Amino acid sequence: MGENGAGKSTLLKILAGAARADEGVIEISGEIAQIHSPRESQANGIAVIYQELNLANDLSVAENIYVGREPKTRFGTVDFRAMRTGSAGLLASLGISISPDAIVGDLNIALRQMVEIAKALLVRARVVVMDEPTSSLTEEEVETLLSLVRQAQRERGQRDLRVPPHARDLRDRRPNHRDA
Repeated sequence: MGENGAGKSTLLKILAGAARADEGVIEISGEIAQIHSPRESQANGIAVIYQELNLANDLSVAENIYVGREPKTRFGTVDFRAMRTGSAGLLASLGISISPDAIVGDLNIALRQMVEIAKALLVRARVVVMDEPTSSLTEEEVETLLSLVRQAQRERGQRDLRVPPHARDLRDRRPNHRDA
């Protein structure tokens, strides 16, 4: 939370590995995380969902969920059946009624955001950071989205982001020291 210019977007970029922090530390589950690239961000269990969604509108829901992590058949080709089955199971577990074969460009913004969340949960993200997820949603869509987030927290473990008043206050702390 914060006003324009408070550094929210910069913090998201740092967590995503798209920018480097000038100072401070990132602590996840009591351990200091080193994040210098998107790959390191993912390795630390962080998924960032930007306000501008990162989906391919011409691809199916399943293809978007598995992009970059496509399962392979024994012949080395993309296993589309496994993608559809995996996506259908993940979406059903989240209570999302979207066909894995639906084309993302045909979905409304709320459903597209839910595809992004499913994509983040597929990689077993421990921390999911969302950039203004409700800005373009109706009141009903906001409730659905927040319900989905609460359900994911209950089923997959607590995910939270804590930003202390001054990052320099954490610089000399041991990794097991927790802020209130």
